[in-house]
Amino acid sequence: MNQWASVVRWEATETKPFFRTKEFLWQEGHTAHETDEDAWEETLTRLDQYEEVYEDVLAIPVMRGQKPDHDKFPGADTTTTVEALMPDGKSVQGATSHHLGQSFAEAFDITYSDEDEEERVAHTTSWGFSWRSLGALIMTHSDEQGLVLPPTLAPEQVVIVPIWQSDTKDEVLDYAEEVAEDLEDAGVRVELDDRDERNPGFKFNEWELKGVPVRFEIGPHEVEDGEITAVHRPDGEEVTLDRENVAESVRDELDTVYAKLFAEAEANIEANVRDADDRAGILGTLGQHGGYVRAPWCGEESCEEEISDQMAAEIVMVPFPDDEEKHHDDVLAGDADCAVCGDDADETAFFAKSY
Repeated sequence: MNQWASVVRWEATETKPFFRTKEFLWQEGHTAHETDEDAWEETLTRLDQYEEVYEDVLAIPVMRGQKPDHDKFPGADTTTTVEALMPDGKSVQGATSHHLGQSFAEAFDITYSDEDEEERVAHTTSWGFSWRSLGALIMTHSDEQGLVLPPTLAPEQVVIVPIWQSDTKDEVLDYAEEVAEDLEDAGVRVELDDRDERNPGFKFNEWELKGVPVRFEIGPHEVEDGEITAVHRPDGEEVTLDRENVAESVRDELDTVYAKLFAEAEANIEANVRDADDRAGILGTLGQHGGYVRAPWCGEESCEEEISDQMAAEIVMVPFPDDEEKHHDDVLAGDADCAVCGDDADETAFFAKSY
């Protein structure tokens, strides 16, 4: 079962648009399975899909893991999560996928008949994400000029701004309209801004504010030379495109814009995962740098509370037991002690300030 709906939660703390609101839009799904193994596989499949949405659509790299036992969804066996790091050094819980075991099935009498017609309790999952993904998108990519949208998500992928004088208006507009038609035929979402009442500078600023990934500038010189000037929204880079191949080459430009956005976000996360082996190191690193602090942890909630009592930080995730992804290097090689209490460490914890 899957639903898209709005939810009301009477937040007691200060609200923040998209990240913490009293009403928000979300997607929520539930499944029931014959075996625990099938339910766990479903849990990870949904987590994979959320990771793909963030990385392939939103151009935001994420880290995968699970919540510590004391922070998992109440009643769940395991809560898995994808976490994204914002430019201000705070983490965003991007989406969660819960392996619920049989506790909810027992509570709500969710059963099935097995091959012997015996009634069995199902194994269930729950998974969802909300419009905080849009908050992460805005905070990760946007700049002082306004919104920056990755091409896959942008309502308009290309905006065409014709630039003319009175004696060149007709030829420039005809050329721009032909380019727009070619892009539309190629499946590109394009807007031709041929308004008379606004000058090109106003149009540039307006479409930058709206985050359109690529701007085409077409003036008399482009018409004469059979070219198009393409401008990338993230950094203002200008590229000259051949008119005849524009329907093909625009795809390369959109891919380049996506790559720029992803690379910048990835560089942020790679530069902001740091290690600490004691309490002072965790607090000092979070206070000075933000980001993620990776530390050995005994698994006791009281050790997290010692950190959260000193600053607004928490354990946002622990890697999966067999995780070999980047950023999840085993800091427990050898005999490691918990960075907070000094007892034997059972796992690695990622501490961070979060939204």
